[in-house]
Amino acid sequence: MVPIIFSVLQQIAELDYWTLCPAPQAQGDDSDYPPRVLWRHVAPSPELAIFLQEAVQTFSGKTRWELIITERNWLLWPARIMEHARANHLPNGRKAAADLKKIDPEFGKLSNAELHLLAEHIAKAAAKLSAT
Repeated sequence: MVPIIFSVLQQIAELDYWTLCPAPQAQGDDSDYPPRVLWRHVAPSPELAIFLQEAVQTFSGKTRWELIITERNWLLWPARIMEHARANHLPNGRKAAADLKKIDPEFGKLSNAELHLLAEHIAKAAAKLSAT
């Protein structure tokens, strides 16, 4: 079963690759790990990047989210991950996410639970855009 975030992204623009950590069926301690959503579009565009950045920034949940776009990969995760990495001089977001899992497991659970709400917010923003 495809996680809702990727179903929404696929409806907006064709995906070439995607992965989600932790896996949607994660249980126990695995669900304490803050989500890392990584994907590639078949044909990314500046307009798509602007749309997704705005959709992520206007989401009003308990978790603030960050969209990082590189040449190939698009990464969505809680903004607190990189804030924690910078504040604690950690080398990357993966180390910061692992550290947050240990020191604040409730944050991981909350952000994983909220990911579907962010997906729904993006879907509604896309529907409004296509209606205009």
